Amino acid sequence: MAARNHNATRSQSPGALQALGQVFSGRDGIILLAFILLASIIFIRLFALTVIEADELSLKGSAMRTTEITLTARRGTLYDRNGNVLATSVDAVTIYANPSKIEDPKETADILHQILGGSAGDYLKALTADPQSTFVYIAKKVDLGYQQEITDANQAYVSKEIAAIQQAGNDIPAVISTPLTGIEFLPDTRREYPAGSTGSQIIGAVNDEGIGVSGLEQAYNSILTGVDGVRIVEEAKRISQSYNPLPMINSVIRDEEPTAGCDIIISIDIEMQQFLEMNLQATSKDRECDNSSGLLLDGSTGEIIAAASIPLYDRERVTSEEVQSGATNVKAITMPFEPGSTFKAIIAAVALEQGLMSADDTIYCPAYLDIYDKTIRDSTEREGMNMSLRQIMANSSNIGVSLIEQQVGDELFYDYLQKLRLGEYTHVDYPGETAGSLDPVWRWTPVQAANISFGQGLEVSLLQMASIYGAIANDGIMIQPHFLMSRPQYDGEVEYPYARVFDAQTARDLEDILRSCVTDGFGINADVTGFDTVGKTGTAEIGSLSGGYESASGSYVCSFAGYLNNSTSNYVFISSFEDPTDFSDSPATTFFSVVMSFAANRYMIQHQQDAPLEAEEQEDAFLIPGLKTISTPANAALRAAGQSPNAATPRAGRDWDMDTTG
Repeated sequence: MAARNHNATRSQSPGALQALGQVFSGRDGIILLAFILLASIIFIRLFALTVIEADELSLKGSAMRTTEITLTARRGTLYDRNGNVLATSVDAVTIYANPSKIEDPKETADILHQILGGSAGDYLKALTADPQSTFVYIAKKVDLGYQQEITDANQAYVSKEIAAIQQAGNDIPAVISTPLTGIEFLPDTRREYPAGSTGSQIIGAVNDEGIGVSGLEQAYNSILTGVDGVRIVEEAKRISQSYNPLPMINSVIRDEEPTAGCDIIISIDIEMQQFLEMNLQATSKDRECDNSSGLLLDGSTGEIIAAASIPLYDRERVTSEEVQSGATNVKAITMPFEPGSTFKAIIAAVALEQGLMSADDTIYCPAYLDIYDKTIRDSTEREGMNMSLRQIMANSSNIGVSLIEQQVGDELFYDYLQKLRLGEYTHVDYPGETAGSLDPVWRWTPVQAANISFGQGLEVSLLQMASIYGAIANDGIMIQPHFLMSRPQYDGEVEYPYARVFDAQTARDLEDILRSCVTDGFGINADVTGFDTVGKTGTAEIGSLSGGYESASGSYVCSFAGYLNNSTSNYVFISSFEDPTDFSDSPATTFFSVVMSFAANRYMIQHQQDAPLEAEEQEDAFLIPGLKTISTPANAALRAAGQSPNAATPRAGRDWDMDTTG
């Protein structure tokens, strides 16, 4: 029975296939088969669109009907040490157009020209570049008043149109187009500098995108810059080719608010800065100098109080063609030069510290000194004579310091220069700092060693020299120079590294010698009434691009570095003037007296008797790792001026090479 059933099943299969063949035979069958195949293709494609490619298509569709607009974050504010605003972001508006909504671009461009100024042709070009576009900039970061003017003008057109419609007895439509339909606004900010061009070389500037491109605006761009927000606007589809797209009722589909940047407090005093700039410009003009610089540094803290270079940076000159070459930089930081005789203080300090000479020990200094085929002379011709270290410095004797360098030895001298970080970056928080240049000692010849002892054959910045004199004023402790004092929303006060470069007694003995350089030497015009000015003049030949020096054409840099000794301040001032008229009468000495007289009055600096050195164990406490505060006489003046003496207090235990700009 089972066998019969099996055979019956097998015999039915051909019949079923024959029946199916009959269904798809003929014209009707072919049509049915095509219909089934087409339905299968459509089903598969619909499955792909709705399941497999759904996310991708959704993004493409959204991109076709949405516009993403950046909402600029408010940039952080810069304050000077006294709380004066130096750079701030104010409310502004960015005006843009939706060209696809504009019916008559020429009429719209003419109206924008009447309200905003500028070129009607430029506006027309922007509006017609892509008529299907939904976003094009018209004016960035302009006064809010322009938004009100455009809004008022648009409302006037609307009112005029409504009046005409009513007069004709027609119904007022839901939407009325005007020549300003499609002109829209974005909230924005604009950078402003309340002090104008004063301090502009230090403060710097931002570009049209709000990015710092010079000065501290560039150095601290990552801190000052906030996080931009985003606004995504969706447009309705066209009703027909004769209608412009209208915004959907809820056209803003996403709005992420921007996050403001952090504020910073910097060390400059904007009123001191203004005084420095005015007088630097006046002195440079009077002495016909195209390249001059000045810098005021607090040796107790490393804070830069003021700094400027000629030519100054005028913010009103906005194009690169208008800005004078080098005007945007503080060349006291960015430009190297051969320091000349201001450098002699270093070899004197080494001789004192190593016990090779005291201030009044003498050595025989011949009228000239032959080293191989080179002859070294002093600036003033004289007979051979015995000279003390004090006299060598006061008379700025090249022969004397060359002989002292021979006693010290190249290796030891080089060790001190390395300790003073010459030929290295100070890591000051300012873009474009120069490290200067110092050949390694193994490359020195006897002639080069002598040249270096009196400040030729190497390059430094004014800032490096100011830091060295700051260390002398600060009992031998050198602190990393800097502008940044505090980042209130970030991490509060900032720590800076420091190092002992001379013994405290060495610094005191050297001060006594440097006082003689003013009272009995070329620095006499640097004296400030009521104070004991200490310092050293410098007159250095300018190196030629072809090698050697340009002294044949009278190219010299005159400089002076010094401070008010035995006072309640360790403020160091240094300046340089390139090719002044009558370089034998250095403008740098008189300029020191002018600037420091003003500083003494402004900061209520007082003369005081030379205080005895503290016990050695108290002195060494400066260098114990931890949170020890360096206490200096300058603190009293800072408190009297209503300032915090511990702002930017240096801390122990820091690597001098650490970059603090981040």
